[in-house]
Amino acid sequence: MPAASLTGPVLSSGMSLTFAVTGRVSDFGATPGDPPDGNGNFFSMSTHNGIAGAAGIPQNSLLGVFLDDTEPDFSTPPSPLDFGVLGLNFTSLAPGLKQIFFIGDGLTGSGTGIDQTFFVPMGATRLSLGASDGFQWSNNTGSFSATVNSIASTTASEPSMAAISMIVLATIFTVETRKETSHNA
Repeated sequence: MPAASLTGPVLSSGMSLTFAVTGRVSDFGATPGDPPDGNGNFFSMSTHNGIAGAAGIPQNSLLGVFLDDTEPDFSTPPSPLDFGVLGLNFTSLAPGLKQIFFIGDGLTGSGTGIDQTFFVPMGATRLSLGASDGFQWSNNTGSFSATVNSIASTTASEPSMAAISMIVLATIFTVETRKETSHNA
């Protein structure tokens, strides 16, 4: 899973994220045609280097994984999430550290529906995003563009909102970070 990463003070436990994702990719060098929700072929990813795999993942879909400041392979991985059981149209998801999770287009339906909410796990300092290509990453084409909106927990002393614009490319990733502050009543 080639990835773009977000680091720094943007992520904190208790924060929730939403994603708005567009674009098309291909995992075999063809004209990009697969949307962020993938191409309808489902597979399972194995656990590697301390990061849990996942089951029921659509091929070429956008995935994420939250990490802390430690190297993932220095600890035991958690149990994988099974999206064949959880489904892809959930309204909210609370993945743990080092659990790969489905993001797709960030909506409860394919290209339609309401925003899905993802909760940042305790200890997360990084979020990595990538397309679900299982092997031979040398021939990917296309890109996803993701806007990640985060809202701090209401228990935080100073609630804030961060808007992060990311361009996730198949082989080169550019990350632009923009933080906005809002005051909630």
